[in-house]
Amino acid sequence: VMRSPTRMFLEGGVGIRLPRASEQLSARLPIEFDDLQKWELGTEVLDIERTGQNLHRWSEHQRRKGVLPPLGLADQIIGDLKTEVTSIIEEAQSRGLALVEGATVGIDLTIAGDRRILGSIVEVLSAPRRGTAHVHFRRPKSAHLLEAWVDLLCLTAADPAVPWEVHLASRAPSSTSKPGPPPVAMVLRGRDLGAVTAVDHLEFLVGLHDTAIRQPVPFFPELSRSITQGEDLGTQTKVWNEERGRLRDERLVFGDHTLRQLREFTAEGHDIVANCDGETLLDRYANAVWSRFDQSVSVESDPAANDADASPPATDDEPPHSGGQKR
Repeated sequence: VMRSPTRMFLEGGVGIRLPRASEQLSARLPIEFDDLQKWELGTEVLDIERTGQNLHRWSEHQRRKGVLPPLGLADQIIGDLKTEVTSIIEEAQSRGLALVEGATVGIDLTIAGDRRILGSIVEVLSAPRRGTAHVHFRRPKSAHLLEAWVDLLCLTAADPAVPWEVHLASRAPSSTSKPGPPPVAMVLRGRDLGAVTAVDHLEFLVGLHDTAIRQPVPFFPELSRSITQGEDLGTQTKVWNEERGRLRDERLVFGDHTLRQLREFTAEGHDIVANCDGETLLDRYANAVWSRFDQSVSVESDPAANDADASPPATDDEPPHSGGQKR
């Protein structure tokens, strides 16, 4: 739901699923790749390199399937992807990422009276660090921060005595300079975050999920971050124009709404943000989500930052019921 409440509405509420671009079949022999195709290939190369699989065997298989072009063209494409993937992995390792998976943390939380969050999170950080990591072959996006935040909340609610971390590593922002900027790496740590606070934020997010199932929610990660950071109207408009171009589900529901039209969007049934700051639903959702994020998380982007600066975990109470069933 953090990435796209609108997709949650279409798929979970209405029962409509738009086909992803990666599911479109093409009979053309690939020679050049667009950004989506590079992302799909890069993601696979990243997984192969992280798990120690045979990249050459995989690339030969992709060539026979017609995914990759023949002869030396494929070698150049894979070579470029491997170079970028290697830089992402090395940047993540410099922050404490371990290529070997560690223990699995069972998540079994009872919230909002009768709701349960069940699952597991695999630890992938080198000792003495504890936590997990999101390593992407993507450009850095605000949605990635929100997804990492959810992991940090679940880990903290399950065991608030541990100083959990969630690491993010991704491709560098788009650039025309040569050589380009290095990969982006960040570390999320709790800011005065204990089990009670973590559960409160999770209950809010469950409410957001429930609202998104019933009706469209005007929350868009990039635009909402721009709003809460106080960027000017021109910058917000640019951010929205770029974001809506990537969001097929949102275009189906909201059409080609301008930023002004989004701010005119009103509807009943959004009690979850009724008491939040902002004159419009768009602003209230932006403030509701990101104010909780900013209050509960510190984001470190300086690799030389001293670990001693991290806030110690709060211990405001015992964790809710945890352990037991995992899935």
